[in-house]
Amino acid sequence: MGQDAGFETPAFQQTLGEDIVGILTLTVFLAQVVNVKPLSVAENIRLGAFVLRDRAQIEKNLDFVYDLFPRLRERHDQSASTLSGGEQQMVAIGRGLMSGPKVLMLDEPSLGLAPILVDEVLDTVRQLKKET
Repeated sequence: MGQDAGFETPAFQQTLGEDIVGILTLTVFLAQVVNVKPLSVAENIRLGAFVLRDRAQIEKNLDFVYDLFPRLRERHDQSASTLSGGEQQMVAIGRGLMSGPKVLMLDEPSLGLAPILVDEVLDTVRQLKKET
């Protein structure tokens, strides 16, 4: 189950009620298939904050993601679908972090990436582990 599986839709929330939204803030699972929506980088990342109502917290989380992935800050207005595979993976991880989950599960975050990007993505995962 994961953020990329359609749980952000109002119909899903309405069907299962607010309790499921609370569960999603605790655990976010990102499947190995990176699925960026045809939106800008910033819009894609902000989708992960759908459970948050506090605008200040959303901006704080967005700054955290941009600090982790400075390249995404540079490209925030660019269509996410035009990014490289590694950059799209960064968007997916950033989107998963936006709700402030206690657990972030990643399934093969390096799948299909160039070796240099594998190192960058895995270095970021290691950095997240140290910070929590």
